[in-house]
Amino acid sequence: MDRRTVFVLSDGTGETAEKVVRAALLQFREARPALKMYSRLRDDEEIRDVIDRAAQVSALVVFTVVNNQQRDLIHQLALEKNVDAVDLIGALIGKLQSFLGMQPAMTPGLMHSISEEYFRRIEAIEFSVKNDDGRDPRSLPAADIVLVGVSRTSKTPLSMYLAQKGFRVANVPLVPDVPPPDASCDETVNPHGRTTPPAGSTTLPGPKGGQNEDGFYELSVVDNFDPNAQVWVGTASSPMLFGPFSTGLRLKITEAPGAAPSIKKIGSSQGAASNVIK
Repeated sequence: MDRRTVFVLSDGTGETAEKVVRAALLQFREARPALKMYSRLRDDEEIRDVIDRAAQVSALVVFTVVNNQQRDLIHQLALEKNVDAVDLIGALIGKLQSFLGMQPAMTPGLMHSISEEYFRRIEAIEFSVKNDDGRDPRSLPAADIVLVGVSRTSKTPLSMYLAQKGFRVANVPLVPDVPPPDASCDETVNPHGRTTPPAGSTTLPGPKGGQNEDGFYELSVVDNFDPNAQVWVGTASSPMLFGPFSTGLRLKITEAPGAAPSIKKIGSSQGAASNVIK
């Protein structure tokens, strides 16, 4: 049997039409028709030329064209030339127009146009590549998702899949016999005062029990892979992060209900406390 031919026409990239045709062809395992792609058809003469070629080889024409006049032209030419033609998107646009009560934009190529979402996905992919396999621990606070697990458990493929969806993903391997990084924010005394007992003692009896009276904390971080590891500080009520800070630094944290989180310097240049987070 002679090899048949399918012409795929589109006023955009043609990717959508090609995927639909290839998906349908999977149902015909013995068939191996030739696919000829004609993308970005925006001119009537180009359309006439393609339909003439299809008539010469008795091809099936499958098309995704959003412009009403050009869709009508393809239908008319196919009828005149006795060419079988399938409109993949026209009927759906018409049905959606009726269902939604809205006029379609009739703009070709919107599926693959460059938009803010496109650039967000590209940035997410770049971030995920740079942060594969724990390459840049300092970027972890900027990640939307951090995957942690032993090696060879498909963290990288999952990271790339999620990045395609626009998520900034970092993945960190767990190495046998090597403890994972550990960070803490521990209550401590006011470095400029003489608080006794230490601020933050949770064993005080009475109304001050369980309170950190002065609000001072000391940051510490241990990372076997990064001797200069730093730590970021945030709150459960806000996605905002402050840092990076070095291990051993002391902070004063205060509450300001309803206010946006902020940070400022405190103390003298000789003091041991460097920042206050409100």
